[in-house]
Amino acid sequence: MNQVARKVSLYKLAKHIDNAGRVFGEPAVILSKNDKVASIKFNRPRFFNCIDESVITPTVDFLSQIIQEKSTNMLTIEGSNYKNKNHAFTTGGDLLMGLNIIYRKEKTDIISTEERLYLVNIYRAQHYLHKLGKDIPVISMMDGVSMGSGVLFGLNSTFSIATERTVWSIPEVTIGGMPDVGVIYHMNNLPDNLGTMLALTGQRLVGTDVVHSGIATHFCRSEKLEDLKHEITMLGRNSNMKDEVKRVFDKYHYECINEEEEKAKKENLSRIQDVTSQVYTAGNIQEIFH
Repeated sequence: MNQVARKVSLYKLAKHIDNAGRVFGEPAVILSKNDKVASIKFNRPRFFNCIDESVITPTVDFLSQIIQEKSTNMLTIEGSNYKNKNHAFTTGGDLLMGLNIIYRKEKTDIISTEERLYLVNIYRAQHYLHKLGKDIPVISMMDGVSMGSGVLFGLNSTFSIATERTVWSIPEVTIGGMPDVGVIYHMNNLPDNLGTMLALTGQRLVGTDVVHSGIATHFCRSEKLEDLKHEITMLGRNSNMKDEVKRVFDKYHYECINEEEEKAKKENLSRIQDVTSQVYTAGNIQEIFH
């Protein structure tokens, strides 16, 4: 058994054990609504909150219900962690499930109804988030690893909060995949072709760089995150309060940011953008190396 096959087998075993624990424990995604504030909490911390059918199906049903009822003033999205370790927002689609779909399609030329529904719901979730964001604040707390198609929960939110533990990346490109479910659209909107570089290389962004790049809207240190969540939850009881929510995020952002320390980071990012702007707009190889 080669190394990849061994890791896949271990992952399958761990997933079976985790699923068995769900029978008597918490679900893979915790969905709740308190008064007019709805919340989604990805709850597969041993797998960095990656999204399989046990996560995406109830999440889509929950989002659809919020849209139909029209009684929600705010939606928050976050990830759980395991014993205060493995901090993750979400790492996107479950690679094992994706691998199984590919293998079965190659072998039998068939994708099952359940597999098709899983893939459709990945897209449907982002459509619903985009739709909700037009009417209410949709807030993603990206505390920890935020990767793969999971980055879309932040990109399609009204506000997205990075912490010092945030590690943002599109790593599927390093194994021959491509950013999908609308990631390319958002990357194309980043200035100076920075998104093109991120989408082609899988380069990681950490902490405040996620904000400086234009991917997250605000920064908050992890030790202040609970206070921030409490404040915005109190606001969520009122309608039409996007401006009030933004003021709270702005307050925490400037409290947690040291402008002197961030100056060097901004300058470094600016140098990278100078390069990406030249490389990805060049008409030929000579212009790139000029």
